[in-house]
Amino acid sequence: MDTLTPAAAALASEAPSFQELKKRTDAGTLRIVFVLGLPRGGTTATERFLYEALPFDAQVNEPSLLGLPDGSNRLEPVFRAVLEASTNATTILVKEVSNKVLPCTIELWSAIAKWWVVVVRQPRLQLESRLVSMLDRVDSGALAPHFTPEDSCIDGRRVTSTQWRDAWARMKCERDYSQLGEGAARLCLLHPFCLWPDVQESILGSVRCTEMASLSDLDEAACARVVDWRLGWTALEKHLDALALLETPPAVTIVDFSSVQADGGAGLREKLRLSVFAGATHTPARRPFAWCAHRDRWDDSSWARWYGGPCFAHDRSAAIQKPLKAPVPSSALPPFLRPALADASRAWARLVLLDARALPAVPAPGVDHVHDWACASYGRADDGVLNEAERVVVGGAAVVTPSPSPAPY
Repeated sequence: MDTLTPAAAALASEAPSFQELKKRTDAGTLRIVFVLGLPRGGTTATERFLYEALPFDAQVNEPSLLGLPDGSNRLEPVFRAVLEASTNATTILVKEVSNKVLPCTIELWSAIAKWWVVVVRQPRLQLESRLVSMLDRVDSGALAPHFTPEDSCIDGRRVTSTQWRDAWARMKCERDYSQLGEGAARLCLLHPFCLWPDVQESILGSVRCTEMASLSDLDEAACARVVDWRLGWTALEKHLDALALLETPPAVTIVDFSSVQADGGAGLREKLRLSVFAGATHTPARRPFAWCAHRDRWDDSSWARWYGGPCFAHDRSAAIQKPLKAPVPSSALPPFLRPALADASRAWARLVLLDARALPAVPAPGVDHVHDWACASYGRADDGVLNEAERVVVGGAAVVTPSPSPAPY
């Protein structure tokens, strides 16, 4: 542990499984590829594609998805899931989404995973998909009794002008969420993850509440910070900032999910095939793709409400296919998301256009004008591209074909 900073070493001391993993990776008997990306940003599809296309021995999907806080150490079960998957394995794939990973753990992940894949997605598509995944938990029953499909307000704040069930079905069909009221932002706070003390410390600087009902009582500034974190962009930027401070950071490859879709993942697959597997092409015998490392910590009913339908339904994490989904106009997003859209547009452009670690943008003409712009702008190195990205992402319109079941990606 002598290569860790004192703060990281203190965390590592609480996680014996991390220590065992580090011994193996330091000895060269275990290699870990770490996929980190935005929630609803194509990370699971990318993980599944890489696992099936390259000779990995095992994979671990979202080891930080632990369930309700129970007073126990949060780090140890995360790394224990990875250690258990590494049994009789030499190369494993671990995937996390940015909002579930705390910045203090980035040094630990970088100490055991020498190769990273960071997956981003153009913000208008990602934020729409993320909004839907969070608010679909009303219909699944996860947010009851705080808010149910028969309600229209929470704590006196308007969510919809009519009963939720009908209003939300119409919004998803038309892909127009502009009529969501301020109460919808409060719904986005209601998640077990937000009750973990270390999560609140990381996002808010202190522990503000320990009960789900109290989350919606947070002041406006705290509410905005939690919502921003759950959208994924603020968290991802903090993680990348933490990586930049390391003396020996891992080898990072940044990919835009629309480009992964456009070339069927070929560019990313080839990059890892050469850098991780030295060109090997054999496929080992291995376990089936596992959708969640800690599924057994959830009872069937809770899992179905929180994740089974809203997040991990197979049709929502499907195999990679060509881009099919045009972005909604920014005016179709609810008002509380529009500031986040502006910030995300600049972060996205900085990563896919100005960061030397990014794979080239791959065209898929005529589907997504924002991605078309990114492809046309690839190779630019001027800071003006960030302002232009904001104009394209925030100000651009799009022709959207309403659908009762829009393409998941």
